[in-house]
Amino acid sequence: MGVLFGGPPVFLALAGLALVLVWLNRWVWPYDQAGAAAGPDSAACDPLAFIVLLRRLIPMVMWSTGLYGVYTYLGAGLTAAGFSTRQTAAAILFYGCGAIVGVLVGGRVADRLGVKFTASASFAGLCACLLLLRLALDAGRLIEPALGMSSAVAQLFFPAQQAGLANDFPRQRAAVLAWNNSALFLGIALGSLIGGKAVAVGGFDGTLAISAFIALAGSVINGIVVPLATEPKLQR
Repeated sequence: MGVLFGGPPVFLALAGLALVLVWLNRWVWPYDQAGAAAGPDSAACDPLAFIVLLRRLIPMVMWSTGLYGVYTYLGAGLTAAGFSTRQTAAAILFYGCGAIVGVLVGGRVADRLGVKFTASASFAGLCACLLLLRLALDAGRLIEPALGMSSAVAQLFFPAQQAGLANDFPRQRAAVLAWNNSALFLGIALGSLIGGKAVAVGGFDGTLAISAFIALAGSVINGIVVPLATEPKLQR
């Protein structure tokens, strides 16, 4: 749409859709008087629980740092590989479709195999996929499928992380998931910073290598800080 109509109409369309979402959200999420009347849970102020929460958020920071270190500079990397504007948009479409598939599959895998296994496997798979993407870019072939697969494997992590936090902190789920989103944004900022430095030194290939290493380190850290007790109990 940006190629056809320019940038400003796209942002205006997004603003209009956001206004529509205001009404949809008010319709979908009814006002919970019981929840609004309830005061904050005293356990939310427990220093020990907060330290445990900070440990559990480290994988999210690692994940978003590695993933967005690549995604932030994906357009520049594809342009350097000779992609036109339309080809870049198509490649990012593959990336987005892969993300949708990854989130849907990730929730089911986490339910069946556990959140710790799913998150660790996502980290390890992302490391491998980023290295494969680098090979695809060097060869000039199968770049779009490599992008889609990288995104799908990466997004297995997100529902597993959320499910694990919800299970570990059942009485503070809303606050804990809000902290999880803050950790996500911190990782995006770090990924942009680290990815930019890597691009300046070694080009987009350097960013892929650094992000693959971060993903591998994230897999190790996730195995350390996530307890097996977070495994969900399926209803029979």
